[in-house]
Amino acid sequence: MSKKSKMLLIIIGILVILIVIGFLFISKINKPTKSTPEIIAQIKKQNALMISLAEQNESLLKGIQDKYDQRKIKEALDAAIILNQNISQISEESLKFTDEIKNMLSVAENFDSNQRAIILQLAQNQITSITNLKDYCAYADLVKQGIAAEYEAELDNSPINLNIQPGELMKEMQNSLKIAKQNLSTASDALKDL
Repeated sequence: MSKKSKMLLIIIGILVILIVIGFLFISKINKPTKSTPEIIAQIKKQNALMISLAEQNESLLKGIQDKYDQRKIKEALDAAIILNQNISQISEESLKFTDEIKNMLSVAENFDSNQRAIILQLAQNQITSITNLKDYCAYADLVKQGIAAEYEAELDNSPINLNIQPGELMKEMQNSLKIAKQNLSTASDALKDL
């Protein structure tokens, strides 16, 4: 064999080894680090936490809406600021929840076909709830900006032309929370069967 042939075989051998190591690494990364019962327990816990967060935010949002409807703009703004501070918790927990859903789906093959169908429906409900909670979070800052603009106009005793309608956005937020809670509650019921 010539030197070029030996060198080519060595390079091909090294590439094959690197590819095999890469596949092993990727498969290890995609495997959950928890057992199936631990994953299901964590999903139940995270689902309950998300329901609790949605309920807390319903109360906060209702407080803002009530103050806004009564034209207590300063109090509505203060409440909107508090709501925005809580938004980061929803975002963080939604990311954790997404990881737990991914883990649950990765062990779905460990269940019988009926339970697999439950898991797929469960994941769909939970992902829908996360999507609605993300919409809710996106609207929260806009509501705060709109109320702040109204408060500033009130202080300056000047007319206001808002592109943002806080009252309408709060209705959208309430709707997003309602849909999220319904999906989380449906998921909670399905979790009883696992």
